[in-house]
Amino acid sequence: MVMAVGLLSLPQAAAAPEPDPGDRPTQSVGSADGLPHHVSSNETTVGDDAVRDKQRGGPPAKGNAKDTPARPVELVKPKRREATWSVDRDEPVGKPAGFDPETSREIPERGGPQRQVFENADGTTTVRRFTGRQLFEAPGGDWRRVDPTLVERPRGEGWRSRADSQQKRFSRAANARQLVSVDLADGQSFGFGVSGARDAIGSVAGDTVTYEDVRPDADLVLQATPGGVKETIVLNSPDAPPEWSFPLTL
Repeated sequence: MVMAVGLLSLPQAAAAPEPDPGDRPTQSVGSADGLPHHVSSNETTVGDDAVRDKQRGGPPAKGNAKDTPARPVELVKPKRREATWSVDRDEPVGKPAGFDPETSREIPERGGPQRQVFENADGTTTVRRFTGRQLFEAPGGDWRRVDPTLVERPRGEGWRSRADSQQKRFSRAANARQLVSVDLADGQSFGFGVSGARDAIGSVAGDTVTYEDVRPDADLVLQATPGGVKETIVLNSPDAPPEWSFPLTL
């Protein structure tokens, strides 16, 4: 037979006859006629070897493989390799020394109100951070540590903090209208006095001024800090006044 496909004609071979498969297996079909519809549990118990063998068509075959003992596995310990290298430098290689109070140099222009920056001798940089304001910006732009130590003000007016852009000032007498004044960052300032204060003259020790007997049986202690002023009222007897008033001034 010839089939025409486009302009090309190809002869097609005839199909070969299928071989005879021979005898084929047959499947017999049984019937449930005459068999009981109920059986006892003994005939369906899996644990019964006889029933299990009957269901499987006979007992399980026994293996013919010989028992072979387990062969021990020998672990090979890897060989240790040693490596050497050389460093082309004179000084020994080690952990950087970091900050050293004797050799580290502070970089004031990189500081901040709560930060100091140091350049260490080994080439590393150390940054020291504080939880509160500890430095102030000097007129030249450098950051310097706040020094709250109290020093004399001119004309005997009282005391002020030694080094701080936000000055704390204290009057000599406790009955001054503005006993304390504090400069703020925006150039403003505020202060306060003590109502009913006596003409008690303060005494200074470091960053603290104490006004004894500022009121009956009571002292007032004021301490300059980098962040402001801390006040402490000391009651020397049960007769000391229980109420205090601090009028603010701007």
